[in-house]
Amino acid sequence: MNFNEQPLSELVVGALAEIAEGQCSIADEDVLALADTDMERAEVLSALQMLHDTLEYQRSQVALGHARSERLASIFDSARVAVVVTDAAGRLELMNPAADQLYGFRPAHEAELLAPSERSRLPDVMATAPDAAHVVYETTHRDHRGRAFPVEVDLTVLPTKTGERRVATVRDITDRKAVEEALRQAKDRAEQANAAKSSFLARMSHEIRTPMNGVLGMAALLADTNLSAEQDACVQTIVDSGRALLHVINDVLDFSKIEAGQLRLEQTGFSLRHLVHSVSSLFAEVARLKGIEARCELDPAAPDSVRGDPTRLRQVLTNLLGNAVKFTEKGRVSLSVEGLSDERVRFAVEDTGIGMSLAAQRRVFEAFTQADVSTTRRFGGTGLGLAISRELVDLMGGSLSVSSKEGFGSRFTFEISLPASRADQPEATEERVRVLDESVERSPARILLAEDNLVNQRVATGMLRKLGYRQVVVVGDGQQAVETCEREEFDLIFLDFEMPILNGVEAAKAIRAAGYRGPVIAMTAHAVEGYREKCLEAGMNGYLTKPLVVMELQTVLDSSLPAHAAA
Repeated sequence: MNFNEQPLSELVVGALAEIAEGQCSIADEDVLALADTDMERAEVLSALQMLHDTLEYQRSQVALGHARSERLASIFDSARVAVVVTDAAGRLELMNPAADQLYGFRPAHEAELLAPSERSRLPDVMATAPDAAHVVYETTHRDHRGRAFPVEVDLTVLPTKTGERRVATVRDITDRKAVEEALRQAKDRAEQANAAKSSFLARMSHEIRTPMNGVLGMAALLADTNLSAEQDACVQTIVDSGRALLHVINDVLDFSKIEAGQLRLEQTGFSLRHLVHSVSSLFAEVARLKGIEARCELDPAAPDSVRGDPTRLRQVLTNLLGNAVKFTEKGRVSLSVEGLSDERVRFAVEDTGIGMSLAAQRRVFEAFTQADVSTTRRFGGTGLGLAISRELVDLMGGSLSVSSKEGFGSRFTFEISLPASRADQPEATEERVRVLDESVERSPARILLAEDNLVNQRVATGMLRKLGYRQVVVVGDGQQAVETCEREEFDLIFLDFEMPILNGVEAAKAIRAAGYRGPVIAMTAHAVEGYREKCLEAGMNGYLTKPLVVMELQTVLDSSLPAHAAA
């Protein structure tokens, strides 16, 4: 274009037309040349140049917008998830191919996609959403055949110049729901199986403990009669065998509690020194009979008056020392207790026994595992003791570890926190029982015993008489216990849990309702979680587990009866 040879009007009109049509551009040298000759023409041409540049920018933005729109349309069309766009009234505006495939038809309104039972839910879902602009919910949609299927809807509300638009991505979650249902059913079956196992273990525990009460109880009473050395050895064999069977039962029950997450620790004051000496003394005698040395090293810096669960701590030490003695043929076993800082105490049990390989050490804390797994193994046991001990130490806030060398022995160690206690209640000792055995003093206390099993009646009354309690009235069911308590006065009542007519819990409630305020103690073969709580909730004051142990029976009597009534 030659700007210098044309009239200004023609130049302007022609330039505007060409610029608008995008057919030309104004060169910088032309503008500079005009500026030297005619300022007015230069200003006009400068304006035309600005107009040209503006139009070019707008054209590029339009082209960019078209490209962006095409890209979004491509994404919309190729998305594998269904996308549905409606206006604020729910009228359908867009559906992508995935939505077409999911539903098989294009409705006029979003309500047509919903199953009839779900159509009234959408307003409620939107009203209760914490973010009014976005909500994710599950509902049921239907396809062109009327088949209902579960979906997850991710709905976003977008404001536009022409009103709101609702953009929803819809996922068919039929497969996910099927998996969730399968998992739910599997969970239900597992819970039912676990409940059945727990029920079976509870029943088997009860059925084994009941005759074991007769075996161990009668053996204990028989041991106090005039026996020859041979007879005394036979009785001791009965007691040892019965205790071994009882230990197996307790291990199985404890492991079942651990698996179900039902094992709880108590927090009570006790003497650590007494507990350690008690456990070590017991195994010192066993070790002596086996011809091995037993040592107990108690650090003077270790605390004495502490709080924790003495029963479970005793169980851990008993398991570790029992294994040490069992797997040691010669040499020694030792228990050491060391006081650390911050109320921490370290326990170590060491032996010179058979030891373990590295492979055995890696699996020694697994359930039902022993170092010797051959069919000709010399050592018995369920393989639960160390697994239970590890879990108990974990519950106490510690960690049980082992170091061992095959043929040279093993060392088990753990550290736990034992906070100081100012109100210790030292555990009862065997010495107190022996003093009572030799005493001719008789307690004036009147005791009611409700027990339907004749053997258990003989065991309980025999132990009570051994402890000096001669005034014992025996009844065979819960109803008789209630009626007898209403007619006569008693200082203490023992109730079996399972009895005819009224069980122990029902009898306890009736006895309390009748106004009896004295101690009521459960005496039962049930040793699983929950029974103790049931008894206490019914108004009982204590709980004794069969087989009965004279020491435990005496402890309950001493703590329940007033001083003038205790033996």
